[in-house]
This record gives sequence, structure tokens and C-alpha cells, in this order.
Amino acid sequence: MLVAIGLGFLLALVFGGRFRNLGERTLRSWFLLPLGLALQLTAIESHGDTWPFLLVLLSYAFLFAFAVANVSVTGFWMILLGVTLNALAIGLNHGMPVSHDALDHTGRHAGVFAAESHAHRSSDKALFLGDVVPVTPLGEVVSFGDLVLGVGLVDVIIHLMRPARRRREEDEDDTALLPLLVDDVVHS
Repeated sequence: MLVAIGLGFLLALVFGGRFRNLGERTLRSWFLLPLGLALQLTAIESHGDTWPFLLVLLSYAFLFAFAVANVSVTGFWMILLGVTLNALAIGLNHGMPVSHDALDHTGRHAGVFAAESHAHRSSDKALFLGDVVPVTPLGEVVSFGDLVLGVGLVDVIIHLMRPARRRREEDEDDTALLPLLVDDVVHS
């Protein structure tokens, strides 16, 4: 996620965005984001099997609610989709399954993971939603949900760093195209 955030800022600056433009737009229910992240950190520090898992699920509920509250912001639908895919994988498997093959590609071993992850077990369901994508240069394994979430973060950052006038013009263009798209669908 840190790579996606850094890439988002870099691309936003390349496309004419400015950091000062971030203050012109507020995100709804913003307090849910730090609460969700704090619960994930608390889960990592917690002991046991059930308590950390419940904290992770609760953290995803806060992150999901934050994404839903801001889905009208360009790119947040991807963040919502990524959070949903990750929460589904974690909920189905009592933690995020991490592929042994992907770990081998990164040179890591199935050792210690965060509270929400575990090495792939034969009982895991929907493994394709787990951490199965090796990112060898970073020595990490990510999920499809992480990739979607990362692209969403980049898109949101680029959008929020654009000047407010330019964002309004783009939003108006998108809104103006909607009736044309609906008309095309109705007449098809």
C-alpha cells in the first residue's frame, strides 16, 4: 500500500496535481480510516486465535464503511472492491491464506505473518482471493484485492490532488455523459 500511495503522489505531481489541493476536498466519515487501521495494528499485537481475528474483521468493517461513505469520489469504488475481496478471503478462511509458491518466488518462508495471514492450508477456500501474487522486488506476496485497492489508491490520490475547478469540470463531463449512455442502452 505504501508503494501505491507513493506512486499516486508521484503521478499526481507529474499530471499537474498539487499537495495544497488535498485540503480542498474532505472525505466523509474520515475517522473510520484511522480506526480501521488502528484495529489492524491492535490485532497484530493481540494474542490468541479468536480475538485477533475478530479485531481484523471489525477493522475491515470500518474500512468498508469508510469506502462506502466516499464511493462518490473518483477511484473509491476500486478501494471498496479491494477491501471487500480481502475481507471475503479473510472471513472465509479465518485469515488470509498465503500461497507457498508465491512465497518461494519472493524468497520468503512460511514463517511469521501478521494476525490476519497464515500459510495456505488444505482447508482454505477461494485461494485465488488470498495472497497469491508474488512481488519479487519487494519480497512481498499480495492478493488480487490488494492490487485493486492499490490501483484505487493511486486513482483517488491523483484525483484529489488535481485543482478543484478541473475536478468539477471532469465530474460535470461524467455527469453529462450519463444520460447519453442511458439513452444508448435503452435504444439498443
